[in-house]
Amino acid sequence: MNISELWKLYEADKRIQGFIINTLKAYALQLRMLVNEIGDIHIFSCNSTAVIGILSETI
Repeated sequence: MNISELWKLYEADKRIQGFIINTLKAYALQLRMLVNEIGDIHIFSCNSTAVIGILSETI
């Protein structure tokens, strides 16, 4: 499962929980920015340390 596929499940769950649509739109924007930087990677192929390392190299 890739990050973009995971987002669809996460968004559906948060809609059920009653999150405000503008909050979800902001989360979606942040996700798109992340995917643009690191790619739509498989969720089990990295951890938070790897993502931090990738992001620190691009900034």
